[in-house]
Amino acid sequence: MKLTNEEKKVIAEKMGWEEYIQFGQPYYLICGVRPYAIFDLNDASLVVDKLMKQGKWLSYYEDCACLYFMHHAHKTKSSPATFIAWLMTMQNGEATNFFKAYYQWVKENEG
Repeated sequence: MKLTNEEKKVIAEKMGWEEYIQFGQPYYLICGVRPYAIFDLNDASLVVDKLMKQGKWLSYYEDCACLYFMHHAHKTKSSPATFIAWLMTMQNGEATNFFKAYYQWVKENEG
């Protein structure tokens, strides 16, 4: 499932990425890094870097892990390794699990 425009907008605002509209489609500029966000693992690394600098990475990581294990505990192969694989999985060119979890974390913790 791809990220929604609302999810992208909230994430971009939190990251300080500037929105611009081209042909009716929103894009988010990442100044000094790449032309625009495509919400892949490269962009996820920018989120991780910012969270680490703010001292919030552990909070995000723990919330993601709790969410993952609540929904995957019934699977016999659920482990820290499968959690990391789930978090970093690319779907349709996006790091969907990472960014959907980040969006949810922002909504619950950052308002």
